[in-house]
Amino acid sequence: MKAESAWVGFAVGAAVGTLGWVVGLGNVLWPEHPEWALLLVTIGVALGSVIILEKSESRSADRAQI
Repeated sequence: MKAESAWVGFAVGAAVGTLGWVVGLGNVLWPEHPEWALLLVTIGVALGSVIILEKSESRSADRAQI
């Protein structure tokens, strides 16, 4: 995992978590524990962003070699 991908993934996850907190997403997903719902969404989005960025970087490197 490259450091740039990790930082961008963290930033995207934090932004989505903040937006979810503002609009009350945690209360919709898991009313008994909204803070845990937001934490899981934030971590999931951050990891998903890192995976997508890593795959796109590896594809770009493969295309550059051709």
